[in-house]
Amino acid sequence: MKDRVTPEREREIVIEDGPDKGKRFVINMMSAYTGDRWARKLGAACGRSAGRIPEAVISQGPGAFSDITIAIFGHIEENIREELFDELMKCVKIKRGGAPLPTDVIELDFDDPFTLQRVREEAFDLNVNFIKAAVSQLSQLAATTMFLGGILSLDRSPKAET
Repeated sequence: MKDRVTPEREREIVIEDGPDKGKRFVINMMSAYTGDRWARKLGAACGRSAGRIPEAVISQGPGAFSDITIAIFGHIEENIREELFDELMKCVKIKRGGAPLPTDVIELDFDDPFTLQRVREEAFDLNVNFIKAAVSQLSQLAATTMFLGGILSLDRSPKAET
């Protein structure tokens, strides 16, 4: 097993401008178990979604990565996409006034959609290693399935004697 750098476990961000100026958010990494489940669910949803991306978007190649990403997320079933975002937002807390500990965020904590976007991006970035690990697992599973599928599909019926 390769040596890994200990990942950042927590990140605090302060909103510096806009309607949410001065708000302090604390983002924590998911537990390994929760992060793994979230990433596998995201990977599976993206895999199902990728099959629905228009050929015109795919044919643009790697230069259109953001278009492809948007298309993939846009084609994930809405209830699953919302579950994935909700799970990600469970990592986010807010420091209110002089409270000693951060508390869970609620809808009213966000006046600016760009603050919500930034907080989600930071949470996603902090938990991206779970996605990398899940993709590795899914790749190994897919390779094994393809290998076993090839073995199991071989014609093993007894040959008729002539």
